[in-house]
Amino acid sequence: MQFHTSGDPKKPPMLLIHGVLTPWQIWEPVAAHFAADYRIIIPALDAHTAEAPSEFVSVAAEADAIAQYMQRECGGSAAVICGLSMGGAIAYDIFARGLLKTGTLVLDGAPLTGMPAIARFVMTQSYLSLIRKSKKRDPKIMQRFAKDFLPAEYLPFYLDFVDKMSEDSIRNIIRSVCGYRFEPAENQSGTRILFLHGDRGNEAAAVRSAALMKQHYPETEDRNYPGLLHTELMTRQPARWCSEVEGFLKQCRR
Repeated sequence: MQFHTSGDPKKPPMLLIHGVLTPWQIWEPVAAHFAADYRIIIPALDAHTAEAPSEFVSVAAEADAIAQYMQRECGGSAAVICGLSMGGAIAYDIFARGLLKTGTLVLDGAPLTGMPAIARFVMTQSYLSLIRKSKKRDPKIMQRFAKDFLPAEYLPFYLDFVDKMSEDSIRNIIRSVCGYRFEPAENQSGTRILFLHGDRGNEAAAVRSAALMKQHYPETEDRNYPGLLHTELMTRQPARWCSEVEGFLKQCRR
């Protein structure tokens, strides 16, 4: 795991955690937006490091590594923790196990409810096929990247880490994320929670997870964006995403 920082080191920390097969640079528009008010910390998760190979073991292991860094560099707290997709599961794990103190938790498309074994198998095979073809620079995959996955400007960053990603990391990611067992937090009262999600495609898990959060944390603000796919608001409309989150943060300060 590697950490990238920006903003004023004297400001409150904002932790931004990316999703599976997503480069840490996806957060750069968000970092630029909030850098005046926060110390921005963005981990490049294991198996997503461009400079050197690293192995993803589990959601819990990623949460522990991030918490250890934050304990060392920020005194064990983060004013805001934001997690995107898989990063949302890691963010929730940090929160639920009390690894860091946080005032605000923002989850975008976080899968917290687990999936049936057959779904995990299909997803594993799909992701393995994707990284194999990406490493070979399959023309169809390269052409589909911007249409089906992320904006085209992130393709070089994706290829930088996917070339180093092992198939065991993919298996561990799917096993850990899609088999995640939700546990309510202990001793985390006072944290404000925002859950963002769309309602198309594979957002069913996020919709169920938002309902679960609302059940256990009734003050959770559940914001549904009709017509949007998984994490589409943040990845395709970062300015709007920042506006939504900034409005929530201001609301929390009142």
